[in-house]
Amino acid sequence: MMRREHPIIFQPWCVRAILKGNKTQTRRVTCATPIRDGDTLWVRESWQPAHAENEIFYSADESFRHFPDRQAWFDEDWKKPSRERRRPSIHMSRWMARLFLRVVKVRRERLGDLTEASAIAEGVGEWILSCSPHASLLARVQAGNPALYHTRLFAHAWDEIHGDGAWRAMQESAVVVLEFEDISQAGEWVCEIELPVSLSTALAMWDDLLDKHENLRLVGFRRDGKEWMRICKQES
Repeated sequence: MMRREHPIIFQPWCVRAILKGNKTQTRRVTCATPIRDGDTLWVRESWQPAHAENEIFYSADESFRHFPDRQAWFDEDWKKPSRERRRPSIHMSRWMARLFLRVVKVRRERLGDLTEASAIAEGVGEWILSCSPHASLLARVQAGNPALYHTRLFAHAWDEIHGDGAWRAMQESAVVVLEFEDISQAGEWVCEIELPVSLSTALAMWDDLLDKHENLRLVGFRRDGKEWMRICKQES
């Protein structure tokens, strides 16, 4: 069976939890397309173009990534009146993505069946760090059963995403649970180039990248019936 790619949107706190290795599950009310074990998810997150350096700024952790082969895109984007604004995650193209997740297991379960271990795997510890909750919220969370601390955190995070009272109202609802592993660093890539491209252009890109990175390698692949070349960091 062919493994496929799917875009998936994550909030900034989720992105930070994935980057730290603290998030390996996500629960969704529904998925736009059927997702199977072994499929790859590429993460859409909030971003902003940094036109002067052909870089994408990632809002979640305020980091940058350089895209020397996208000069034409940056030039065109600079003309848009929204060029100074941070862009919502839904507007992120695949070539901008930096996080790639391999789906380990897909299952459906009642939202109310969430366990403490699964709540931890959802990375909610990062949510409590990022949301600056009122003291009353922290007091309510901490006053309950310590064994369900992360479950209660997840309930508040769920309400923040889906609306007040959603956690209680959806207890009996079936949700899609995606368990995943982060494979971004396993083949961390610097840029992607759609082929064909002239030799002079390819050499210019390569020289520019070698000034900024060490131990690069080329990986060829196909996407949507087209040939692409990915320039990756070689593992040490």
